[in-house]
Amino acid sequence: MSKYRVLLVDDDVKYSRALEETAYDDYDIYIKSYEDWESAFTELEMHSEVYDAVILDGKGKLTADDPQSSMRHVVQAIRDLEKLESRGVYFPFIVNTGYLEQSDEILSGVKIFDKGDRKAMFSYLIEQMGNSELYKIRKKHAKVLKAFSQRHIPEGQRETIVNTLLYLQHPDAGSLQEKFNPLRTVMEAMFRVLIRKGVIDSRCMKHDKVNLKNSISYLNGEYINLGADGSFKAEKPITPLHINLALLYIYDTSNALSHEYFGAKKVSPYMLESVLNALNEVLIWFVGYVDEMHL
Repeated sequence: MSKYRVLLVDDDVKYSRALEETAYDDYDIYIKSYEDWESAFTELEMHSEVYDAVILDGKGKLTADDPQSSMRHVVQAIRDLEKLESRGVYFPFIVNTGYLEQSDEILSGVKIFDKGDRKAMFSYLIEQMGNSELYKIRKKHAKVLKAFSQRHIPEGQRETIVNTLLYLQHPDAGSLQEKFNPLRTVMEAMFRVLIRKGVIDSRCMKHDKVNLKNSISYLNGEYINLGADGSFKAEKPITPLHINLALLYIYDTSNALSHEYFGAKKVSPYMLESVLNALNEVLIWFVGYVDEMHL
């Protein structure tokens, strides 16, 4: 299996095949090619964890129906890649073109390579993929980040996990006490998905507000008592013991570490890391469960 996987957008099929061979034989890079940006971006959004970088043709097609090549596709591609980065999904990208002078004028600040200089292009990409903090996080935590997709938890929540991981690499970069509640929000988003899919009883949510404690208890097979509205439980526990313990830890810790507590006690980033690790374990279970049950 190749060390890196790169998505290429180029409407010159013959050139794409030649570049694929060079990348694989000489640089241990697997390239998957698309002839238009719309198709490539769909692939990138659905399988973001698979790819490590993007190569854009300087002149290409925005959609499969475009009658001719232009630079519209690369301008739109850069916008789309910037939107992904704002959600914590980062890809090093370059423009690879035979129209170097025209591209320089329009794509200021973008790394551009001439199509005749493959060695320089691949050397740059390998350096970028290997040194990027976001790239390293995405590769190391690929199983966790798989939880955020159109089928699973909304991708906007991915940013919380990525930003927390970045913070833990440089814990002096911001306020520690503000980092716990966003992790709790990710857990709530996961519960919303499980309620929508019928795994958690819908009575664990009222007026569009998820009852976190009841959701955790329901997943553990415990009775939920709603007083005059009766009680209910799952037929059997849904979460294994270690996932139930992790959920309780996230819930209890985020409840206890209020602003008042931070004002009186010294809390280190290790506490945040422990909550994040518990949540990551839950997210890995979540992906496996949803996939196994074909939900």
